[in-house]
Amino acid sequence: MSDPTSPEGVLRQRARARMKSGVLQTRNPVASYAGTGSGAPCVLCDEPIVKAEIEFELDFADTAAPSRVTIHMHFRCRTIWDAERAAFGCSAAPSSLPSL
Repeated sequence: MSDPTSPEGVLRQRARARMKSGVLQTRNPVASYAGTGSGAPCVLCDEPIVKAEIEFELDFADTAAPSRVTIHMHFRCRTIWDAERAAFGCSAAPSSLPSL
């Protein structure tokens, strides 16, 4: 486990807090796309995802409407989110991503 005061530890704590509050989903996305950064803010770290970085665009079914909710994440933030979802006790298995 990482040091809670390290940058990764802070992101892990933030992922857990955002899952508990509902800002981040605990279930698997219905669709996932990866590409170059678009400048959109990452839903986990709040930093923009610049063109030189990999950006994940994740679509989730909106349970309240017949639409989708889309979030954007850095590669590293997606990896942390997947690990925290597993630790959070989510029934869905995290996506398989290579480790950094």
